[in-house]
Amino acid sequence: MEETEQLLAPSDLRAKNALGKVFLSWNRPEGGRVKTYEIYRGLESGGPYDLMGSVRAPKFIDKVAGGIRYYYVVKAIDALGNESKASNEVLRGALHTVRYQEEACTFKGSWKIQRTWRGTSENFRDSTEPEATASFSFTGSKVTWIAHRDKNLGIGQVYLDNMYIRSVDLFSVGALYQYPVFESVPLKYGSHTIRIVVTGKRNPSSTGVAVPVDAFDVVEE
Repeated sequence: MEETEQLLAPSDLRAKNALGKVFLSWNRPEGGRVKTYEIYRGLESGGPYDLMGSVRAPKFIDKVAGGIRYYYVVKAIDALGNESKASNEVLRGALHTVRYQEEACTFKGSWKIQRTWRGTSENFRDSTEPEATASFSFTGSKVTWIAHRDKNLGIGQVYLDNMYIRSVDLFSVGALYQYPVFESVPLKYGSHTIRIVVTGKRNPSSTGVAVPVDAFDVVEE
């Protein structure tokens, strides 16, 4: 394909890990001429890269094998087939990660067990009660809260080792299942506790305040 300087590259390529998956997202380039995006993956920084897929929206989910880390870049393609330069490169992939389902948590307050929803055969729990909590203790160096995002969900707060980290808005126009809604910074390897607190608050665009807990992914190294 012909490369053109007029077609800007996607910017701020970002990646999040979940067990067996890498969630990629990026910013659209200015100009509005993009028809599709091509996602590339390689084993070494700078390539060579293999084409993994083509999408219209600025997001992509890649399935990865355990123990392998990959480098990613994205290119924009216009209606004539011209391609932009590559985006920034990001490194992501599977460290030794173990998934713990929601039953490993200690729940306080009113939480409902939800037995079926699209995307998984596992249970999850949710709560609309302000100050209800879900606490999970683990040994490792990183933790990721796995849940879903949808148009009827609220805002939860995250605490790590009794320290407030931030609020997480679970509202999304389109449903995202088994999504890494919060990912901690690298922690000193050892014993830690993550606590999710229901606020009873919501994004103005949301129709509900429920906060779901599906699982936690722990890097155990």
